[in-house]
Amino acid sequence: MTHDFSPVEHFIDRIVAQGGVDGAGIAIAAQGEPVFAYLSGEASPGTPASGETLWPLTSISKSYTAAAIMALVEEGRLGLWAKPSLVFPEFQGDGR
Repeated sequence: MTHDFSPVEHFIDRIVAQGGVDGAGIAIAAQGEPVFAYLSGEASPGTPASGETLWPLTSISKSYTAAAIMALVEEGRLGLWAKPSLVFPEFQGDGR
């Protein structure tokens, strides 16, 4: 199955061109397999966005973590009131 992701590329390019961000990227997977990736602009000043670039994510990674957790909750694989030690057994004791 072939998809035309050019509208996604144009969207990412437009965001960068309008100056809202210096760089942006997207990765799309279907059924657990990567099907598309695109990067535009700079990951940091003077560093072009590429698949090898380490991006300074700052606090945005919390949003991705929350989305991943909620996906697991929706699938019934995790409960909102579950203790972290159910997923990370080493995360217990010492006030954790």
